[in-house]
Amino acid sequence: MIIKLFDLLYEKSEIETNRYKAIILPVLCFSAILNIIVLVREGVDSFVSLVVFWGLVFAIGLLFAKAGLIRIYTDHEFL
Repeated sequence: MIIKLFDLLYEKSEIETNRYKAIILPVLCFSAILNIIVLVREGVDSFVSLVVFWGLVFAIGLLFAKAGLIRIYTDHEFL
């Protein structure tokens, strides 16, 4: 049931018009699945440390995206 929720979020990211959400949502879904696997295999300690780590990674990525440090290039900009 939880994995189905992440699948729905992933599908939503494909039609998202906000570019920040469209980038962050699929990565969030994949890392959440990874965290669930770690929780099942290694326990709560590893799970909590991974959640904190990925939370920091997403926050930094979102700040970079909002600050304009990450740009989406089109083909004609390289010519």
